[in-house]
Amino acid sequence: ENRRAINGLVLTADRKARLGLLDLVRMDHEALPSEIQKYAPTLAHLVEAEGKVTAQAFVIEQMLSMGCRLIPITDASYPPHLARRIGPDRAPSALTAVGSETLWNTPGVATRGSRKSSPSGLAFARAAGRAVAKAGEVVVCGLAAGVDREALEGALEAGGRVLGIGAEGLFHSRWLRRPEIKS
Repeated sequence: ENRRAINGLVLTADRKARLGLLDLVRMDHEALPSEIQKYAPTLAHLVEAEGKVTAQAFVIEQMLSMGCRLIPITDASYPPHLARRIGPDRAPSALTAVGSETLWNTPGVATRGSRKSSPSGLAFARAAGRAVAKAGEVVVCGLAAGVDREALEGALEAGGRVLGIGAEGLFHSRWLRRPEIKS
């Protein structure tokens, strides 16, 4: 199912019908509220995927044991600026997060650059991360090798705050092993 249809279903159910996804899955199709009827095919697709839910429960258990949180798009702590900026067509239906929620809504300075930057470019990125951190600002960066990693390391060296975006997912992120990431 496409992201727009899934997010449309869960957001409409949550905000207009005051129903959670579990409520919808348990409901007979004939009993669906009128505002959700147009999402009936999407709901049917999700119900068909029920066998995958058991496997996903084990994934969630592993995430929780790692200190992760799962934040659905309907949750009040889901970053509203993310949903607005990306839009319902592409916004993740759920985020996985580790660390302080307060950083999500704190303005920051974004850094990005090449994974294969020159030594002087990498040194500049690290110095920039340190400078931003010393100024009391949050460094926002990806967790990729190269410029992103150097800016992050510079900010952490200076005792700064970092909001790292890990596109590879939390299970594959080596950053979770760092104690300063979880605080």
